[in-house]
Amino acid sequence: MKRIFFILSIIFIALMSNSCSHKESIKMTPEEQRIMDKLRLSKTNEYVALSYYLAQYDRVAWVSSDLVMQEPKDIISKMGREWFCFEDSLNRWHAIYGNYSFGSYTPLLHYVMDSVLTDLKKTDIVKESFFNDYAEVIKRGYEELEKDSVNMNMRYNHFIKMDSLKNISIWFFPGIQQENKAVYGCEYYYKFDPKVETILEKNIVKGPLMYNVLDETKKIYLHYEKYETPPLQAIFYAVYFKKYFAEINIVTKDMLCTIIGNFIVSVPLSELKDKPINK
Repeated sequence: MKRIFFILSIIFIALMSNSCSHKESIKMTPEEQRIMDKLRLSKTNEYVALSYYLAQYDRVAWVSSDLVMQEPKDIISKMGREWFCFEDSLNRWHAIYGNYSFGSYTPLLHYVMDSVLTDLKKTDIVKESFFNDYAEVIKRGYEELEKDSVNMNMRYNHFIKMDSLKNISIWFFPGIQQENKAVYGCEYYYKFDPKVETILEKNIVKGPLMYNVLDETKKIYLHYEKYETPPLQAIFYAVYFKKYFAEINIVTKDMLCTIIGNFIVSVPLSELKDKPINK
């Protein structure tokens, strides 16, 4: 039993750091392997659920930003980069645009989208207690990104979410770049405490950077051969860009992974007739 607990602790640390070296560090019994596989599957499905949440976030941001550009120039000129989206208790999405200075957030525009993400409307400006915290996390997040990023010339999208303990997480992923290039290979994640004083967790992946040019007729492969299971950035890419390609597959150390619905379907590479390469 003590050995099982020890193995679980090793696995947990490896999962949190996207490590792929657990098989090298310790030889497991069949029972321990079964436990590890279950935990890996759980973490992967957690990434799938989070990726769909982030994709919904992006849709609200995308649609609302089109409406923002129709606003008077004097309103737009007052806005900072501390804009954000959030989902309320009725599963409606909100997009907030405003300005953050001297520790105070001033909302300037407020949009609401229904729970099925079809109808977005401009509505009255509100000021929730967490707006200052979100704005501060975005400000701090970009400060960290500028220190950690492998390439600040790229366009990044930010995503923010508060958990049940009121810790606030922010993710940065590459957006669509010039010439319709969809970049992958980097991921920047920071989790702040409720007072936005301390970074509780961070995960930085800096490459190597690769890209695919958007093409709805093209079947593509994302290469993550150093990973045993797909990391968040790979799963998010497959969810986020799926409408821009005919099919997106993730190649890991031993498996070819494809997202179908809310699950990942994996096929051993040894069973494939053709090598998974982009043509």
